[in-house]
Amino acid sequence: MKALLFALMTVFSLSAMAQVPTVPTKLNMLPGAFILKDEPRAPSTGCDIVSRLILDKGTIMGDFAYLTDYVDGFCEIYVNPNPRIFTISETTSIGCGSVKHSGTAQLANGFHTIEIIDHRTRLCEDLIPFLLKVTIKNNREVVQVGFH
Repeated sequence: MKALLFALMTVFSLSAMAQVPTVPTKLNMLPGAFILKDEPRAPSTGCDIVSRLILDKGTIMGDFAYLTDYVDGFCEIYVNPNPRIFTISETTSIGCGSVKHSGTAQLANGFHTIEIIDHRTRLCEDLIPFLLKVTIKNNREVVQVGFH
């Protein structure tokens, strides 16, 4: 009799726990440093103008993306570094383990937005030609697109 009572109590407590709604976990941005090129899987020519993207978690301002331009290779040209810091305000799932990070920055030439499609944690087996796709827009047009 005690065993039957114990079994019933267990079933009722488990069914009550199953009815408690679960809170979705916050998607986290994975930190890292990347070199962005104009095309996915573009080979190096020995003198490329590229952007360096650093994704990180700040203790004061939260998630952020830092972009700077430079010359990759052995050539004697100057590239303005044009440093930019974007505050990442939204991270959403786009399916298969991929995430989209969106953020903003107030730059000298106006207000810019950044959208980072991150496939580093992708679970599906389809082929994506890049791990990261970064799109920067001002209020009217796409300013820069980069791939890693």
